[in-house]
Amino acid sequence: MASAVSFTGKGRMTSTVNETFAQSRTIVPEKGLLIGKFPRDVRGWLLFRSVRDSTREENQEVTMSSPLLSEKRISEISRGFESGPQPVSQSMSVEGAIKASALLVFIMTVVAAVSWLYLTAIPLLFPVSFLVGVVLLVVTRLKPKMSPALAPVYAICEGMVLGFISRLYEDAYSGIVVQALGVTVAVFMAAFTLYSTGVVKVTARMRATITLATAGVLLFYLVALVALLFGVQFSVMYSSSLTSIGFSVLVSFLAASSLLLDFDSIERGARETHPKYMEWYYGLGLLVSIIWLYLEILRLLAKSKRRN
Repeated sequence: MASAVSFTGKGRMTSTVNETFAQSRTIVPEKGLLIGKFPRDVRGWLLFRSVRDSTREENQEVTMSSPLLSEKRISEISRGFESGPQPVSQSMSVEGAIKASALLVFIMTVVAAVSWLYLTAIPLLFPVSFLVGVVLLVVTRLKPKMSPALAPVYAICEGMVLGFISRLYEDAYSGIVVQALGVTVAVFMAAFTLYSTGVVKVTARMRATITLATAGVLLFYLVALVALLFGVQFSVMYSSSLTSIGFSVLVSFLAASSLLLDFDSIERGARETHPKYMEWYYGLGLLVSIIWLYLEILRLLAKSKRRN
């Protein structure tokens, strides 16, 4: 009596096991258990459990840098699709996600320009816009179906924040914003080219490394912010020393690397035929990485100018 059991993980790895349960001596992989002496139905159950466990080990979830595009979160969303894979006409595409990202960047840029010219005289808009943006990110993470409506609002809020911050940097260092924008665009295009041509391939180890490094940086930023509230400044964050500049270079590289993970998440979402509204969800995740990259480059350039 033969039986076949198939498993398909996120990496589209399929393992098919054909076993004859009447075989007199069958060894369970990795368990070292002799099951040939058990009844036939028990042998089948043990074999099924062994293969299932080994498959789970090979498909461990790895959280990506962006909270919106983390592999764990994407898996949770995928399991929430009651109708299963969507028809091609109703499913997301890579092109659609890129277009959504481009539109969000455009909205953010226009609002940032308006904020730069007219709204910097209203400082209260900065913290309010920032807090609203954080709330929108949390809601979008919990309710991806709302991303087509919430993503543009988030872009507006971040445009106000970036316009305010950019104006402060420009007043202190003339020409720095144009330089930061140019470097951000160049880094984005370089990351996109490296990924699309296959020169750089996103692996599980790469995801894990970037994720751990990002978590460490975010934790350090949080501690530095709390310390600043008590009048304590970390020199590596605010000084223009070589150590501080080196730290900013490392964080900027980390932000650039997160773009690769976002590209990979978008491609897999399209391959797994996620619903059309997920284009905005993925687009918002990519926008978050672009904002992070711009701010880190802005900080790096400011430190370099202070040192010179």
